[in-house]
Amino acid sequence: MSELLLAVTALLVIFMFTAGTWFGHFSVISLFIYAQAVMAFGTLPMLDPAVEADAVHAAVILWSFLALIITAVLCGIARPRDTRSNYNASIDYAYPRAVWLLVWLSVCISVLYYVAVGYVAFFESIRSLSGGSEQDLAGLRLESYAGSRYLFPGYVNQFKNALLPALVIVVVTTAFHVRNSLRWLIAVLLVPAVVVFLLGTGQRGAFVSIALIAIVLVYYVRPDKLGIYAFRFVAVTLPLFFLATFATGRASRDLAGADGLGAMIGVMFDQLAFRL
Repeated sequence: MSELLLAVTALLVIFMFTAGTWFGHFSVISLFIYAQAVMAFGTLPMLDPAVEADAVHAAVILWSFLALIITAVLCGIARPRDTRSNYNASIDYAYPRAVWLLVWLSVCISVLYYVAVGYVAFFESIRSLSGGSEQDLAGLRLESYAGSRYLFPGYVNQFKNALLPALVIVVVTTAFHVRNSLRWLIAVLLVPAVVVFLLGTGQRGAFVSIALIAIVLVYYVRPDKLGIYAFRFVAVTLPLFFLATFATGRASRDLAGADGLGAMIGVMFDQLAFRL
């Protein structure tokens, strides 16, 4: 499948230097193309061209991606170049009060889920490592979301991994924009809770997704401060990702075999690239 990866890469480069430049590299169509490219890069290496189902799967990914690129480029050619501002986001900070109901509902569901599980795998892993005790970190992690008791983790994840983080981003951003007197209290209460819920089962995918979404939001809300805010955000989230990787036993064999601090850092960044 290496030739298909090269094809996807070439198409992505073509898009970035044509329609991506015309519409903006953070426009909605650009973000959608990036998401499709990530899916292609993550899926194609796992497919076996000798298996008919895998070959069809690869063809669907490639031809769909090609159709998206062609459509975007043709739309860009058909539109005057000075229309890029038409694709900029218009930010509306108002939201219905029902959002808070959904926030607290999501918090309650997340708390009840961890109560039913009986522990937070992320915290238990850190406690185990700090105490020097031996524990099956991988088993602990898997048992928290795929154990013998079925606790509807897929449904819970819609609240703790998607709805809650998205709405907290909305309410915290709005609170600081309108300079709500309780903005720091809202942030201090909700942001750590979201981080704990996201990393609590030892899964890092949702955490990375929400981190990327938050950085994109900064671009739309404060494009003039993107560099500063993005750096601060990465400075907080990157150590958390590395801590989750280490604490929950991810890449433990690679870390154990790493020769020196530089090699260990390399393993961590490999894990980040893999998760992306």
